[in-house]
Amino acid sequence: MYRLICPVIDLALELNGLEAFYEFSQPNGPNKRLSADIAIVRGNQPIWLIEAKKFTQKLHPDLVSCYLKPGLMGAVTNGNHWVFLVQGKTAVMGPVVLENGTIDRQAQSAVVQMLSCVVEMEALAAHGKWDESWQAIARPSGPPVWQINKGTGSRLFAEKEEFKHLQEAVQTALTFVKPNSATEMFLEELLENGAEIHGGSVEVSAKRLIWWLPGGGRGVRVNLEATQLEMLVHNTLLDAAGRARIEASIKLHDKNHAMSTCKASTLAEVRSLVPVMAVKQDDAS
Repeated sequence: MYRLICPVIDLALELNGLEAFYEFSQPNGPNKRLSADIAIVRGNQPIWLIEAKKFTQKLHPDLVSCYLKPGLMGAVTNGNHWVFLVQGKTAVMGPVVLENGTIDRQAQSAVVQMLSCVVEMEALAAHGKWDESWQAIARPSGPPVWQINKGTGSRLFAEKEEFKHLQEAVQTALTFVKPNSATEMFLEELLENGAEIHGGSVEVSAKRLIWWLPGGGRGVRVNLEATQLEMLVHNTLLDAAGRARIEASIKLHDKNHAMSTCKASTLAEVRSLVPVMAVKQDDAS
């Protein structure tokens, strides 16, 4: 994707005289940091933070919103479409790649002009259509030259066991986790608090614990192999549990925008995720 993105960044820098910084890291709470793929900076101060995705990947403004602080502008792009996020408003530009595989210079120029803006009001004035709410755009299907090859390897499936009660599932899952890990800490907190799912079932293998919701969708997936607690959680469960009360890091999943990745390493962060497993479906609807 960078072969489409980097030339645009370079052109914008020629206009505003700023610099680009790749893998720009900034604090995100005690002992935590988040790294944006690209930052357009003035000295050490970021102006734009940009997340770069694969050409065929769906885009969502929340893929970059987690990096933004007041006054910062953000963009997430797959090289073909650009989603800009300024003061909570979104604007979409693209496609940049034409059906014959060549670059639409007019569309590319519009993106360059936007990225050359150095303050929010300038950026808002540079585009005629900003939306208060996000409207998803179609997954791109560009010419073969821009497509990324996909592997055709096989996958070995782990043996799974299904439970109706979370407590029983957790006891089994504890036999697979690393001792003294944050994952073990989370499972022990679930037992100690008597946490129980309200509907659905829990599936446990040597690698994962998954809460399947009554409708068949996945509510939570816990990586049992990780030392740091890594959970994939449906956004409705996070909302029902109360995002403001969750101390763990939360980031929208790259591919499935209905889910978010939560990571925790301290006891406080781990404990803040326990209520997610006890959300009632009426609260999450």
